[in-house]
Amino acid sequence: MARYIPPNKRHSVESGRRTPPTPEAFALQFRRILDLSPNSSIARKTGKIIYANNSISRWFAVGLDDEHQFPPNIWLKPVFLESIQRREGETPLILVNDKHSSAESDGVVPRCLRTPWDVIAADVLEGLLSSFGILRSEMEAQRLEKIKPTLVARFGKIVFRESPSMRLVSICQRKRLVSIGSDQQLEDALMRSKRTFYTNLPSSYVDSVLDQAVNPEIGLEFEEQRDIYHVKLSDNRKPDATLSCKCTVREEDKKLQLHKACFHMLQKKKIFFFLTTFNDSLFKFKVHVELNQVRQMVTDISCLDKNIDLRLMLCSKRILTSLTDDEMSSIQELIDCAVVEADVKGGLKWPLGKRMSSGDRYSVVGVWHTVHKAFSNTSLRLKVRDADRFDFMKGTGEASREVYVKLKGVAAELSQASFCCGVEAERVCDMLKANLRVIWMHFLSCESFL
Repeated sequence: MARYIPPNKRHSVESGRRTPPTPEAFALQFRRILDLSPNSSIARKTGKIIYANNSISRWFAVGLDDEHQFPPNIWLKPVFLESIQRREGETPLILVNDKHSSAESDGVVPRCLRTPWDVIAADVLEGLLSSFGILRSEMEAQRLEKIKPTLVARFGKIVFRESPSMRLVSICQRKRLVSIGSDQQLEDALMRSKRTFYTNLPSSYVDSVLDQAVNPEIGLEFEEQRDIYHVKLSDNRKPDATLSCKCTVREEDKKLQLHKACFHMLQKKKIFFFLTTFNDSLFKFKVHVELNQVRQMVTDISCLDKNIDLRLMLCSKRILTSLTDDEMSSIQELIDCAVVEADVKGGLKWPLGKRMSSGDRYSVVGVWHTVHKAFSNTSLRLKVRDADRFDFMKGTGEASREVYVKLKGVAAELSQASFCCGVEAERVCDMLKANLRVIWMHFLSCESFL
């Protein structure tokens, strides 16, 4: 009889084969089928990605000619991405530029009527203000959760997928990968097509970003380096929610522990949103559980003069403001059972049958192991992250190198603005332009990697 190999140790999976669901996965899916209560704050859920009821999802390109057409050197190219093709069963396509000028590598912006950051800011501002206004109303009405908004710029490549209504692949085949030119039909098809934002970046780009992070012109300072495990839990009383527990490894025994976070009673400006079981009379502690990230606005931007694309996303973290002793005990039980093992995907494993808490309320559905470096100033926070993820429900995992920037100054301004006059909106727009200029000049130079 062949030796049993746990799903997260199966590093090689033949194309088209799926790991059989575990008994725990069947139990979790059955509980979710039985729960028929809708979640009013969630309009659609795709895997781990959740969108708000009034979410905005858009795509546009920067670098079109004066007549708003694709330049002749832009091409539509099929690429092989195993993770996407295994999940979607389709050949993904990307826009590529076969004629990059020296301006791209030198960071020089070609002469035109408007700069790229002006174009992007003008295009996203209305949706950003609208989405944040709706989010702020939810924040003011919420009592059981604390909602933390984040505006983030992610770097990667926009991958287009065919939908039955537009036959994007047939357009590509008909053109035999010739220049797109002024084909309005293709631009319309791209606008309507399903998209994935691929964020696994080449090491050369990541190294370049780390060099730029200490560039005095940007003004970022090194903030921290952390090695964190994110344990993802399902809750059978909240079928639409995934709890995320940030954990570290104890040096003395190499066991997993919930990340302890606190703030002094007098330091009210600094609050950390992590799970904690520690208590002390000199410090004020709160137990927080971070729930699914909810996306309010997603704008994908094809940067035609670059080898890398940009995603601007307004999202929010929902944090429960209290946990009972029984809930904490069940969560702690799962954390205590985790075994740190570098050779498995996600870096953690559980003994057979130990991925469910006593009473079967909580179940481990995924794990992330991330090592990141963070740099920040008053308006931006740059994070360079190596991530190793494993999904126990699907039996799949992947590792990636990722870079993103939090526009914390713009988010703070949005939180304070009332938008009763145009002055505040103009101030937000100016801050957004300034941040996008830094991003365009320093973080969008990359070799072709797909």
